[in-house]
Amino acid sequence: MSDRQAIYSSMAALLSGKQQVVVLALKRGNWDTLFKTGSGWDFSSGSPRLTVIKMAENSREDVMIMDSQLDDRLKDNRYSPFRSALCLPVVKPWGVAALIFVEEPERSQAFSHRHL
Repeated sequence: MSDRQAIYSSMAALLSGKQQVVVLALKRGNWDTLFKTGSGWDFSSGSPRLTVIKMAENSREDVMIMDSQLDDRLKDNRYSPFRSALCLPVVKPWGVAALIFVEEPERSQAFSHRHL
């Protein structure tokens, strides 16, 4: 197992319940999946996940969704696959190189600033 895969596996071990994680890297202008737990990761145009990814990419800052049903930033995404989410950008001098996206499908306020 590569060092990178060992790190990803360690990250996945920190998840609880039905939480899942995906690590994305920017390659030729598109987000490419490097590692993921679970399945059904939909990043299609207009999806709640893509909305959160774009927020993190554009702001170059962490994005935390405490409750997708109450968050105004997701008001156009009525059927979110997650209740809580945390998206952490990996920023290089030229921009965002990678993203770590963790989601909790059922519980609101699953993440807090102490996770950052």
